[in-house]
Formats: sequence, structure tokens, C-alpha cells
Amino acid sequence: MDNKKTLSPREITQMGEKFYMENLKEDLEKNHMGEYVVIDVEEKKHYINPDRLRAVEMAQEESGNKLFYIIKIGDI
Repeated sequence: MDNKKTLSPREITQMGEKFYMENLKEDLEKNHMGEYVVIDVEEKKHYINPDRLRAVEMAQEESGNKLFYIIKIGDI
């Protein structure tokens, strides 16, 4: 039985923004400006692609069908 708490969209957004700002922002804005990053906040993994849909597909292939935090790099 899976006792893992499901995160709300609000929690995913808060955790995603924090992870982006603290761990990814500097490097991604230097090397991937304008591309998309999809963050799996539970696994602390991220996926980058110039195509937003492809970035989501990459995340789903590895992490399954769940909610992710998605941002265009440079928009925050």
C-alpha cells in the first residue's frame, strides 16, 4: 500500500519555484535561456527541452503521469 501523500498543485508550485531558484536558476539561465524546464519536485529531478511538450514527455517517461512544475527559463 502506498502511503505517500499526494501533493496539491499549490504545493508543487511552491516547491518547484523554490527548487528552481535555489538549485537551477543560475546555470539554466546561463546555458538554456528561453527553453523549458519541467521539475519533478518529489524526486528533485528536472528535464530541459526547447519544446515544452517534449520536456513534459521526457519527465513522464521517467517519472510517470503526475503533476510537474513547468517554467520557461528566464521567466522567474
